[in-house]
Amino acid sequence: GFDTVPSVPTPSAPPVDPEKHQLLRDITGLLLSRMAVFRESVHMEVQERACAAMVIVNMVSELSPHEIATQMGYLFDEPLNPVAPKAQRKVPVPEGLHLNKKINDYRFDEEEEEDLFYEFGSEE
Repeated sequence: GFDTVPSVPTPSAPPVDPEKHQLLRDITGLLLSRMAVFRESVHMEVQERACAAMVIVNMVSELSPHEIATQMGYLFDEPLNPVAPKAQRKVPVPEGLHLNKKINDYRFDEEEEEDLFYEFGSEE
């Protein structure tokens, strides 16, 4: 009948190499600590990308290496279709959104901006 579901064999996870697992944790920790500065950027696009990347890194850090490999495979199951060059123009601007209005008035001078990127790339 319909009350039983046939079991589907699933590949068992290979043994986890503790050194590689620790390396993965170290890398994700480093990424998160270094990306935090970009969450505070004056550039909205930088903030958005940093927050999105941090969510992904946090999710990855909670998975085993086998689960990461499996989940990453799902990202490429479907082909990526190109976006038409004029597609953005076809998206209506939401009511009340003023694209030419300043979001904030603060601007980094060149030295501050260089310091910010130097801090991100430096070893501590």
